[in-house]
Amino acid sequence: MLLSKGSGLSEAAAEQLTALEPQSVALLGGEGSLSAQVITDIEALGYPVERIAETTGMRHQLQWLSFPAGRRSCLGRIW
Repeated sequence: MLLSKGSGLSEAAAEQLTALEPQSVALLGGEGSLSAQVITDIEALGYPVERIAETTGMRHQLQWLSFPAGRRSCLGRIW
């Protein structure tokens, strides 16, 4: 799991995504936590993005467990 500021992809997270070379990236949280700019920044690096935004932490965990197997990265917000 990588963390980033909510307004855009942090440089550190971008560097780690590039190093990890994931097949896809899951964002945990709605636009109040991670803005649409984060998606734009990740897509600019060439990775498909799926936002997982539910109202309970348990749903996040269940959705993350069902996220496609293989190389994947998950991005959350720095609080």
